[in-house]
Amino acid sequence: GESLRTALERLGPIFVKFGQMLSVRSDFFPDDIIKELEKLQDQVPPFNKQGVTAMLKKAYGDNVDTEFASFDYEPLASASVAQVHAATLHDGSDVIVKIIRPNIKKTIKKDISLMLFLARTIEILWPRSQRLHLVGLVKEFQFTIFNELDLMREAASAAQLKRNFADSDKLYVPKV
Repeated sequence: GESLRTALERLGPIFVKFGQMLSVRSDFFPDDIIKELEKLQDQVPPFNKQGVTAMLKKAYGDNVDTEFASFDYEPLASASVAQVHAATLHDGSDVIVKIIRPNIKKTIKKDISLMLFLARTIEILWPRSQRLHLVGLVKEFQFTIFNELDLMREAASAAQLKRNFADSDKLYVPKV
């Protein structure tokens, strides 16, 4: 389990994300592997300020200052495909800005191709592994991770969640 986890960490954020997905599949893997894969849930290093600046410029043009009164380049959290930053709008509203990792689509496509190759190779070389449906797991992962890149879909889901819990004090969902 530890060897698998460290290999995924070395391969990069997309493989970490794949390990996160596998960590909830106790129907496929023994407990010792699941325990190691669970360690991948919150250990993704953030991308640098230059990457943040590049993505902000891509979204807002050359002058980010026209959009934000202030922007904290130190991320509040970092995940496999995005990270979040605190900012303040010119009207004084505090906001959270979610930024997709630079070049993530290209990285995902390349990494998915490698994962599919490895899954097919494992299934050929180790016939007993076919019961794990590794190729199917990679394809499920591909579908899931590309959906995660759609921040408009995520915003719509958050808005619906806010409406669903409007009268509840058990969950706070910020305005999107």
